[in-house]
Parts: sequence; C-alpha cells; structure tokens
Amino acid sequence: MAGVFGELWRRGHGNVIVIGSDLPPVPLGTLHEGFQHLSTGRQVVLGPSRDGGYYLIGMNQPVPEIFCDTTWSHDRVLAETTGQLTRLGVDFRLLAEGFDIDTTEDMERLRAIQDPATRASMKRTLAWLEAIREH
Repeated sequence: MAGVFGELWRRGHGNVIVIGSDLPPVPLGTLHEGFQHLSTGRQVVLGPSRDGGYYLIGMNQPVPEIFCDTTWSHDRVLAETTGQLTRLGVDFRLLAEGFDIDTTEDMERLRAIQDPATRASMKRTLAWLEAIREH
C-alpha cells in the first residue's frame, strides 16, 4: 500500500484513498466523507471493518511508518494502526464501519444487503452468490 500511495503522490494526486478488493461496494457518501476530511487537514482516514481491520485507508501526506513491520490479517490491525498513528501524532478519522469478504458468513451478509443502489451495483456478484448457493 505504501507503494500505491507513493506512486499516486508522485503523479500529483494530493488526497488518496485506497479500498480493499474483497468488500461490497463502498457507499459514495463514505468516499465523499473521507475526501472531505483529507481536504480539511486530516492526514489519515480509516474505514474500520467488523473483523478488526480496515477496508479503506486514505492519506493526504506520506505516513509510511504505518505500513512498516505491520502484521496483516488479524483482528487487531485497526487497533495497531490507530495506536501507531496516535504515537506518531498523526491526526486521523474513522469512517463508517463496513465489512470485507473473508468467510461464508460474510458472503451471506453481502447477499443480504437490501439497499437498492448497492444491489444494482453488484448484480453479477449477487447472481454468482445465488448460483453457488444452489449447489
């Protein structure tokens, strides 16, 4: 992730948000909120996930220390990251909680989403979930 942020800043982007690839569509309002906080002086925004990690991270200036010596894929990733940000004196904001897809229960949670706009944005995923459910 540090490399992605670095490359986008090198290309002239000021506020950068990266999301995971294993999650339901992120509501546009969440992205707007994240960019709003980054444009008003906040250095880091995080979208916490239910499993103790985060599905989204945004920064408006480099904080590479949060990626160094980080152990991923456990239930304390968010807590460790926010603790490190606090120790570094970096201002951060937590956005709305979300979830990523790691388990069959997460797939069921995804299938159960009721918001029409979200469902419309993931028609193929929902069709695939229904197809594998039948087997």
